Amino acid sequence: QLAGTSITGILLGVALGVGYGLVILVVSKTTGIFGLAIKYYNDVFDLLKYIVRGYLCTALVEEYIFRVSIYEGAKKLFGGKEWMAAIISALLFGIAHILDGTWVKVVLNVTHGLILGFVKAYVKKANFATFVVAHGTYNFFITNIDRLFRYM
Repeated sequence: QLAGTSITGILLGVALGVGYGLVILVVSKTTGIFGLAIKYYNDVFDLLKYIVRGYLCTALVEEYIFRVSIYEGAKKLFGGKEWMAAIISALLFGIAHILDGTWVKVVLNVTHGLILGFVKAYVKKANFATFVVAHGTYNFFITNIDRLFRYM
């Protein structure tokens, strides 16, 4: 899956993660509707552990499950319709996050899944690394939202 990885794909992932993270940050700040997780780090090693876990474990595994396995399975099931695969994988991605606590988080994750699913379907430069980086960057944004508020 990583064979076609390019700098363009990785930069696209950073842009997607930061872009969606900023949207959530601004909406959260202006409406106060998102009760997002807050992470605190004791030291740089604690931060590095989070980055490794957030990118290499959570994002890597979830993207393989939802943007590769489920997406491709749904695409085959629906006769190659990429838009249908994007919707199915996004809905399952959101539902899988129901244990995060609120329906707002489910909706956020469905939206995140739709964005990544449609990018997979229609952006040729996107690759598996794009989705892992976008997912990890987004996770970093939403779990550090209180720190980001200080600069807004």
